[in-house]
Amino acid sequence: MQFHALEKLIELGPGYRRAFQIDDRHLILLESEGEYYLVSSICPHKGYSLLEGKLEAGELHCPFHGHRFNLADGSV
Repeated sequence: MQFHALEKLIELGPGYRRAFQIDDRHLILLESEGEYYLVSSICPHKGYSLLEGKLEAGELHCPFHGHRFNLADGSV
């Protein structure tokens, strides 16, 4: 497994959210409730971007269909 530096620690903070592409993976690095998560930026339902999705109660909501993804375990 190869290491990829995504961001400098000084740039991280409340509300941080940024998209990255590593090889063929589209990812979002985001902050929610003081924790940082690196998750897929593509909704598996229709392939839409989750970058603008709403964060609420530890879940990322798809802005197009409302699917909710638990940030801690990935469950829908």
